[in-house]
Amino acid sequence: MNRLKINMQNKIAEIDGAIEHCEKLMNGDAIALNGLHKIVLERGYITDDDFKRRIFELQLEKSNLQERISRFKR
Repeated sequence: MNRLKINMQNKIAEIDGAIEHCEKLMNGDAIALNGLHKIVLERGYITDDDFKRRIFELQLEKSNLQERISRFKR
């Protein structure tokens, strides 16, 4: 499989994760990141409109990537 196509598919998975995190934060949930350091992210002062705008931008980027992937020969 084409390496560029694989990278774009991985990017789509990352975008899906980012959308999920935005939705969690918008609902007031905290996100715990466990790695070398443990960090808990909370909503803070960001408005719902800011989250909705960012989710829209991520969905648009995802849509563009999916369109590019569909143009690849199978």
